[in-house]
Amino acid sequence: MDDPWQWEVERIHTTATAIKKSGIIPWSVEDQRFLALALGGEVGELQNMIKKEWRGDGDFRAGIKKELADIRVYLHLLATSLTIDLDEAVEEKLPEIRAKFPTKEKT
Repeated sequence: MDDPWQWEVERIHTTATAIKKSGIIPWSVEDQRFLALALGGEVGELQNMIKKEWRGDGDFRAGIKKELADIRVYLHLLATSLTIDLDEAVEEKLPEIRAKFPTKEKT
């Protein structure tokens, strides 16, 4: 694990009162479902903020920053629960992305 925040959010996730109260066992299949739904909820909140900013309802930069942090935390927890190394997954996906979106080299 590269960053201390990752260890801390994992510790919080496994010891948090809310998850224990619900009866969900950390890192279980049920927990993976919860994390996936929570991730989707955070993405929805981000989308709503961006929509409001787009239509001129205000500057939501601080809120957007917080939602992105929430998304990253839930994504990390879900990947950890599924024993997926996200950095490795991105490296494996890069050839497919490069093929789909080729870039022009500068000459």
